[in-house]
Amino acid sequence: MAPDTVPDNFWIEKANRLYDISMTLQAASLGLFLVFDQEVALYDLTTQRPLGPGQTFFLGAQKTVKSGKINVHIGRLLTDARSGKHFTSGHMFNSLFCMGLNAAYELVKDDLDDSPACHFFRHVRNAASHRNEFFFKNDQPSKPAEWRGLTIDHFRKGASNPLFGTPCVGTFIDVGDVCVLLYDISRLLGEPTGEVPSP
Repeated sequence: MAPDTVPDNFWIEKANRLYDISMTLQAASLGLFLVFDQEVALYDLTTQRPLGPGQTFFLGAQKTVKSGKINVHIGRLLTDARSGKHFTSGHMFNSLFCMGLNAAYELVKDDLDDSPACHFFRHVRNAASHRNEFFFKNDQPSKPAEWRGLTIDHFRKGASNPLFGTPCVGTFIDVGDVCVLLYDISRLLGEPTGEVPSP
């Protein structure tokens, strides 16, 4: 397989440092589809009853709140999500994958090399950390940053860079591109990857 070819059913193996992040992004994406789908009723797994207005589910015990627990208010979450007034599914997906970029970068940053793909990863991760907008210091970007035909101009620095202040995830790259980027970074670092067998 050519280095720029990604199998249709690519997979990040469990022994890969990015496995937990990859699986979390995929599972959370599935959950977001369900939250935003007006036709889907969500059920409490314990009682098998539909979740609705006024209901909560236990998120976890916390030492920082008086009751010792934090509950997610289902009705408010579904109303806000499905109304589209406060946020959209696109915004939520972009935010989720920005968090994934940040977490993935922190796990492997010490092993990244000086390649254009690694510099590209650094810049999109930096954008993810700046409200999903590209931000460059006055001397940045300083080195070639390119990945799968996407280029971040390293000749134009700081605010004069055409990407400065523009959205990253959801505009410059899509959420699916983040998954492919993590796959490529895994391969570059020699982390285990593979393919899911077709059914």
